Amino acid sequence: MKFQYRKILIKGQSAWVIAVFLTLALGFWLTNKLADDYEATIPLEVRLKGYNRSNMIFSTDVVHIDVRIFGSGFTLLKYKLSSPHIQIALDKVFPQMNNSRLYFLPSAQVLQMIEYQLKEVQIRSISPDMIRFTAKKIIQKKLPVRMCEWVSYKEQYFSSGKQLSPDSVWVSGPETIVDTMTRVSTKLYRAKKLDKVISEKIDLDLPSSVVCNAHSVTYTNKVERYTQNVIRVPIRVMDMRPDSKVQLLPSYTEIYYKIPLNEVRQVQDTMFLLGVNFKDMFDSKSGLVKVHVLRSPIPKTSLQLKNPYVEFILFPTQL
Repeated sequence: MKFQYRKILIKGQSAWVIAVFLTLALGFWLTNKLADDYEATIPLEVRLKGYNRSNMIFSTDVVHIDVRIFGSGFTLLKYKLSSPHIQIALDKVFPQMNNSRLYFLPSAQVLQMIEYQLKEVQIRSISPDMIRFTAKKIIQKKLPVRMCEWVSYKEQYFSSGKQLSPDSVWVSGPETIVDTMTRVSTKLYRAKKLDKVISEKIDLDLPSSVVCNAHSVTYTNKVERYTQNVIRVPIRVMDMRPDSKVQLLPSYTEIYYKIPLNEVRQVQDTMFLLGVNFKDMFDSKSGLVKVHVLRSPIPKTSLQLKNPYVEFILFPTQL
């Protein structure tokens, strides 16, 4: 039994010695290989710096530059693992950048910058060999917010008022984009069969290059139960000459309107004022004149006149 245990122990020690030997051998081999010189291509990320102006924005269509380099294996491995980048100081390269202009950094300058930042290797080639920059003016603008919604209501339920808070926002961005904007829209809000007041935050839908002082607005929709009501109101003749006499047929009309159920008794006929314009009678060829809603406690969009036009009889002026 002791002999078998000693035999297993010897085999374990032998395996450990072999593993150490192979590891050292691999390390010496890898060290010798990395000490040699190689050629490889590495991507350099393009980063802009050194031109912080609140009224200008700068961009480039080149995100990476592929650089063919020659150097020791250790150095190439370091660059492969470290994700190197090239920093371009715009204030030194283009000290007089203006709005909406294109600027080009030629290959000689690009190569010089890369060589300065990658001092341990030789640069064989770069692609692309030219970088283009665009300078754009930044402007601010105050715009109204428009609600984008698709909602439906339960039967006899309607909206008595909607509100956005804030109802306008400040945006800033490239002049070429902000100057064409007339409003800021929200993302589409959907709701079905509403029967109660809602108040929710809705995100704004903005272009990626535009910055806004608010990311969302509060949307409030006052949903109430409505009923259909009708009221009879007389029609007046407005701006009639003192020596004239007019008869309207009919001289009154019914107004149909929707109103919240709890406000029905608050509306009286004296709160309405309907009228026809005396001057319109002289221009009428059909013998009809339009009835105007001059005063109403109900929004005009919720009103419907039984007689939107009435006949009239204009009596001759008595001398």
